[in-house]
Amino acid sequence: MSVANSPATRLPYQIVLAALAAGLLFDLLLRERPWGGNFGIWSVAVLVMFLTLAHRNGVSLALPQRSALAILFLFSLLVAWRDSPTLKSIDFVIIVACLALLILQRSGVDPLRAGLTHYAIAGFLAGMHAFVAPLVLLFSDVQWRQLSPSGRRGHAWAVVRGIVIALPLLLLFGALLVAADALFERLVEETLDINLAGTFRHLLWIVLAAWIVAGLLRGSLYQSLVRLQPGAKAPFLSLGFIETVTVLVLLNLLFLSFVAVQFGYLFGGASFVRDTARLTLAEYARRGFFELVTVAMLVIPLLLALDYVARRESPREFRLFRLLTGSLVVLLGVIIISALDRMRLYRTEFGITELRLYTTAFMMWLGAVVLWFLLTVLRGKRERFMSGAFALACVAAILLHAANPDEKIVRINVERARERPLDSRYLTTLSWDAVPELLRSLPSLHPGDRNTLLVHLRTRSSSTSDWDWRTWSVARWQGAKALGGHPWTSPSAAHPSVRPQ
Repeated sequence: MSVANSPATRLPYQIVLAALAAGLLFDLLLRERPWGGNFGIWSVAVLVMFLTLAHRNGVSLALPQRSALAILFLFSLLVAWRDSPTLKSIDFVIIVACLALLILQRSGVDPLRAGLTHYAIAGFLAGMHAFVAPLVLLFSDVQWRQLSPSGRRGHAWAVVRGIVIALPLLLLFGALLVAADALFERLVEETLDINLAGTFRHLLWIVLAAWIVAGLLRGSLYQSLVRLQPGAKAPFLSLGFIETVTVLVLLNLLFLSFVAVQFGYLFGGASFVRDTARLTLAEYARRGFFELVTVAMLVIPLLLALDYVARRESPREFRLFRLLTGSLVVLLGVIIISALDRMRLYRTEFGITELRLYTTAFMMWLGAVVLWFLLTVLRGKRERFMSGAFALACVAAILLHAANPDEKIVRINVERARERPLDSRYLTTLSWDAVPELLRSLPSLHPGDRNTLLVHLRTRSSSTSDWDWRTWSVARWQGAKALGGHPWTSPSAAHPSVRPQ
């Protein structure tokens, strides 16, 4: 039996081959942008490689790993649904988080019971494995000497290994020398009859993708390079109960004073804002929203940290801590409501944009996280909080995909345009997700706004002939279909004389 087929070296050898295949597929599929169906195909291919390696080598996958793989698979497909760059960014963040959780499981921590610190460490571990683990794989895990046959075949195999090692160096120094002298560049291109810049670019992406995939596969199938202690707490990470209560009381007083003012804004209406605060609705809505978002975003990690370090030695101390923490969380809920109300006013005055919509969605998710905090941490089930918060984030992302934010932005701004001016140029910056709704809104728009959108839509319609199949997405397909079937957006169509309704 060759060493390549022995249990000791079979897995690392197969990881190397799988990573090279993933690198080749990456260059073939993902060099065309924007990413859509090509990313889903590539991700599914790598996922199949991972599951095949795990099955053939007897690597058991725990429930958290299987759950992370299922979420990763789902969001890889969601990349091919919407065209919004923001939604795609959310998809990629969740995919990276799933990869981090796979490695966290191999580091000795159950992701379903991990804390905020473990989740932060998981991100670091994922990055470390992506760039460092391939070195361990190539120079420690794979037994290259034992793979070499003896005699002349052994010498030939050694030459092949030397070529493989020298290839990255040849590419690096060759690229630098070619860039340094035009005559040398022409000589090399004529001799090899290749496009050096294009070839180097392809090889670079293949090697980089293969390197990262190899590191992540090793981190997900082997024991992690770093072992963590799930229940360990450093002795200096401790805070006395009196100090903790003092912090919580002062924060409660601060938040209570702010909330007392907000009740006037929430229930007093526009007249209260103008008469008491001497602000217009626009000034009130504009001022403080993102500051309130920051406050809401920082409070939960702070409370988690206090819950972690606070010393509570009696039932009375436990009850008092929960009371003060719970009251602060309730006040935080009022602050979140105040921030959402400011955004409602801001949207009425200035319309809605991607930033305003996604920030509102983030605040709503944060409100759900606050409720989850009450149900877990304050009931002594701290270990369930982070996995639940991550699950809520996944649900929120799926709901955003289903809601189609760009379409809603068009609809809300067009409805608002009945009473206020429309920023039609901003609507032209939205993705293909917005195209069907833009077409539906054309008859109701002012002629100037309509013409601005028509020029943009006709330009988009003419660009569909240059699409590559790898960039396909549901949104782009639906948008192109709507444009192709609309009489106003063909390149030869004249400007329609439609009166706004």
